[in-house]
Amino acid sequence: MQDDIQSLLAELEASRRIRILHACEGGSRAWGFASADSDFDVRFVHVKPREWHVRLQEAPTTGKASVVEHKSEDRVLDGVGWDLRRALLLVAKPNPSPLEHMHSPIVYRNTPDGEELAGLARRDFSSKRRLHPTRAWRSGFARGTSAARGCA
Repeated sequence: MQDDIQSLLAELEASRRIRILHACEGGSRAWGFASADSDFDVRFVHVKPREWHVRLQEAPTTGKASVVEHKSEDRVLDGVGWDLRRALLLVAKPNPSPLEHMHSPIVYRNTPDGEELAGLARRDFSSKRRLHPTRAWRSGFARGTSAARGCA
């Protein structure tokens, strides 16, 4: 199945003109409670080509434009990916899905940029810090910015 997943990721990159930064298992298989008929829930973060971002209209961060979806004909592979901007916006909100994906024990692909994103999510947006936003701020999430130096 690993070969099928890698083929799916390569196919999506070529057909959708994206670059996948991080891909992981996001469903029951990742957390050890898959059944015999469980599908593979491949979740990923991608970046779109430069021309997607360099344009007069603002690039959408919601809806179909910022999401890539694929379901195999046999319904065994279910792939869903967010573009980087949307993923970052979801991580910054109290949305557990991208955090779950960044903590997944099953990683299908990870680039240096993907590892940096996963590290950011694990380090600065843990569930404990979500319960205490002030602690997250003071812990250094925004350290180095003039706004953080003025508030800490």
